[in-house]
Amino acid sequence: MLKILYSIILMIFINGCSTNLTKFVKEPLVAYGMKSEDGNETVLYYMFVIDLKKFPEYRLPQFEIELLPGTGSFKLNELTIENTSLHLPKFQPPKQWPKKWKEEAMKKQAFEGNGIYISFDEDGKVDYLGICTICGGKNFRPRIGKIDGKSLYTTPLTFEQMEDIFGPPNRLYNVLEVTY
Repeated sequence: MLKILYSIILMIFINGCSTNLTKFVKEPLVAYGMKSEDGNETVLYYMFVIDLKKFPEYRLPQFEIELLPGTGSFKLNELTIENTSLHLPKFQPPKQWPKKWKEEAMKKQAFEGNGIYISFDEDGKVDYLGICTICGGKNFRPRIGKIDGKSLYTTPLTFEQMEDIFGPPNRLYNVLEVTY
């Protein structure tokens, strides 16, 4: 009887501290979304990670990104250290990071601002791009869109906007995230 009671309490606790995330995967893109807070079933994708180190050039997603509001957009393959540094400040590791992490981070050519993080490899090509709408307790609204330059969407994005920019996902699934 006691085991049943503990199981019920544990289930209530876990359900009370969990979040259902939706994961949109189209390699090398992984995007995370949650149902909107207005009570409807719309999923809004608020965080995007593109790890280009794992994928050859022909598999790079083709889209445009606006680094700062009103400054125009760049195609992903047009981003360079030079034009990125004109729009975003150099990445500074957080003070709470261990010394070794900070040293490694400072070796990379990386820039951060407006909810966007971009790093470059030794050849000056983008090797990692992160976009987030809620970072460090601040809200950001980066804009990304199709390569045609006609449709820049402000993040977070709906599923339809994700498909418009990136095409249908290779995988789409729900993830239960337990928070403490």
